[in-house]
Amino acid sequence: MSRYVVCRLKRELEITSVEYQGVVQNPEDGLLTVEWHSAERFPLTRTNVVRNAPEQSGVYGLGSPGKWIYIAQTSNMQRDLLRFLSGERPYVLEWGPSYFVVEEVPYSRRNARYKELSQHYQPVCNRKLERTG
Repeated sequence: MSRYVVCRLKRELEITSVEYQGVVQNPEDGLLTVEWHSAERFPLTRTNVVRNAPEQSGVYGLGSPGKWIYIAQTSNMQRDLLRFLSGERPYVLEWGPSYFVVEEVPYSRRNARYKELSQHYQPVCNRKLERTG
């Protein structure tokens, strides 16, 4: 069964539902919720990446139970995920990601969606990279 990955945002954020289709308002508390468009998590294996990560523009996330490790944007999600598995980015693998999520997003909206997801989920490796970069 699919599970949604959810985080809360303050009501004051200026978000339009057309630009951010993954944002919905909770009728009970009025807070905004950010969800991945695809709630399906795939085990991080080469076979699953080839089968489930399209060679398309989008945003992807690497996680393990209870935390997000890395969120990125790219013109080719499958290529980037395969690079992790080949050991090209060991600083992320050190955190032990066990699954990935992909979301196809056209180039024109990709950066905004990446910023939205990474800002609110605050993956551990994104914070580390921002401090050193």
